[in-house]
Amino acid sequence: MYIWNLSKGEVVRRFQENIIEVDESRPDFEKVRVHPLTGGKTPPLLLYEIFRYRDEDAEFTCERQILWLSGGRPYVQQVVWRKNGKPLPRSLRFRQELTFTELTEDQNLLTKIAKEHHLSVYKITATLTIYLIKSYDFGNYTCHVAEMVQNSIQEWMVFLNERIQASKAHSDFPGSFQHQGESKSTEENKNELSVKTSVEDMYTPSHEFRLIEVHPSQMTRQAPPGAILVFKTSYWHLSESNDDVSEEYFINEQSTQMGTCNRRLNGCSVFLLLYWFYSYEYTIFPPFVQNYQLKAFPDRAKIHHHHHCLCEKTYGHHSIYYLRRFYNSRKKKYELLEVYHPDDLVVLPREQDMLYLFQNRTSNVNNEQCPTTSDMHFVNMAANAFTSLYESNEKYVAGLGMFVSFIILWLSRRLIRVIGNFGGRMILDQTVAFLPRLEHRQTENQQGMEDAKTKFSKKHFDFFLSVTDSDAELVTGQILPILEARGHKVCLPDRDIPPNLQVISALSTAVDNSDRYIVILSSEYLKDRFKRNLELDMIGNKASCSDISPQSSLLCIKLDDCELLPWMKSFQVHDWTTFLSRENQLNRLSRWVQLGTKQNAKRECYELVFILIPFICLFVFSVIFVQLLGISNVALSDTLIIKKLLLMLTA
Repeated sequence: MYIWNLSKGEVVRRFQENIIEVDESRPDFEKVRVHPLTGGKTPPLLLYEIFRYRDEDAEFTCERQILWLSGGRPYVQQVVWRKNGKPLPRSLRFRQELTFTELTEDQNLLTKIAKEHHLSVYKITATLTIYLIKSYDFGNYTCHVAEMVQNSIQEWMVFLNERIQASKAHSDFPGSFQHQGESKSTEENKNELSVKTSVEDMYTPSHEFRLIEVHPSQMTRQAPPGAILVFKTSYWHLSESNDDVSEEYFINEQSTQMGTCNRRLNGCSVFLLLYWFYSYEYTIFPPFVQNYQLKAFPDRAKIHHHHHCLCEKTYGHHSIYYLRRFYNSRKKKYELLEVYHPDDLVVLPREQDMLYLFQNRTSNVNNEQCPTTSDMHFVNMAANAFTSLYESNEKYVAGLGMFVSFIILWLSRRLIRVIGNFGGRMILDQTVAFLPRLEHRQTENQQGMEDAKTKFSKKHFDFFLSVTDSDAELVTGQILPILEARGHKVCLPDRDIPPNLQVISALSTAVDNSDRYIVILSSEYLKDRFKRNLELDMIGNKASCSDISPQSSLLCIKLDDCELLPWMKSFQVHDWTTFLSRENQLNRLSRWVQLGTKQNAKRECYELVFILIPFICLFVFSVIFVQLLGISNVALSDTLIIKKLLLMLTA
């Protein structure tokens, strides 16, 4: 048991090593943690870290509840967004949305305070959206919310009215509204006060978002031929639909839409596919793309897992491009934008050691350096060598496994049969031993009937003739001599079935022990209920299940204008009511008999060949194994040379 578990674990480990999953460099879409400066005690309580590539989208949402005087409504200037502590730059790629919702049913502490002081509670939801992020868009974005702004405005308006009244009472001193010799009207002073109110530092930071750039990275992986590569990528967008963004996969600047590997099973290993289907419950062959959606944002991120089998054409540079359909507000039309995924994957070949269970010849090493374009020639040479070597080994192992499985199944069948016979006899003997012994007085007729039944069940017939008494003279005079002249054993029920046997049981035994059947069909035959409903049904069922073709297993000779049964049309029918002479009809019958005899000889020959196939396969595989040892040694020496070149390139 220990050896079995060890072998099983080693096989599973090798299979897992051949399913290579490569994640993109983005750690996550979003992370939330306690703000390091405030410690979660004062706003902003949390710090939202948003990870994005260039040319993706980002969305920040700020929610806050504020108190306001009853009967009033907050202003648009209630929320201000800032980037790195400065006002947002003007850009068509920036979009701000602001909504106010009065809370009346929420029974929290703020609502109770508002009711006591005759105030209202508003929920402010501010959203900042950035489309097609550029390098200068990354940084810290803060949402600032002002409370009780209406009170400040009212105080300034009271002050303004007092100054207006003072100006009317002292018209000779307009200096109250003069600054450096320039007079200002009443409306201009109102505007100035509004500007002072909005600019005054009475906004408190509510939320902080840190937009972090995920820098491009180049990843290098070593993978054996026949392995399954899973490249996981994503693209975050805020388009109207997921259909507005499509992706395209490239290997060595060639699109994979028309296929990659032209080899058997698309370049996948047979053993690895069996493990993959069983463990991962997939039902299709690579290459294919598996799409995923985030539960929180089903229409915001396109997450793809690209599955490929590795062969000589799939080694090299793997890259992904996204095509995005967007609306250009300046040109007032839809346009397509090509976005390059910054992660570049380079796959290098290595020797496949999945079939060497307890020999660690290679290891899956991730190299940091990437070969240049001029070095790709050596990569292709190594990929071809590794692929050819592995395919030859896999074919040999697969064939050997099939042969061994066939031998095991054949031996299991023989063993089960022997054990079943032995066990059945033992059970029968034990059962009989415990049964009371009853003495049966058997008469001589009964003993003779048992002997006759046993003797008749051992007889074998080449032909079974089914005929009525009215047509028996035709059979014995013309048809029977043709069959017996060729040495065939013919069964006529009225002649060959012992009279002391049960008719139905003996008739069934005779039909089962016959190879071919001839039915002399006539109106009298169809009127005979025993012949039609019992004997003819036995013949039809046996002929349908026969190993011989239907045209050779059963012959219906039609003597008059009787109607054929529907199932008889699939068998051979000779109509003796036509213009052909009786001699020609008998010659036709002779040819039918001879044709079926040849088919029987072929079937026996096929059975003999089928018995000899395991021994022939064993001999052929032995010869191939001897030849393969010499080829593998030569190929392995070439592979070692190319492997040294790859080590020099990646060192």
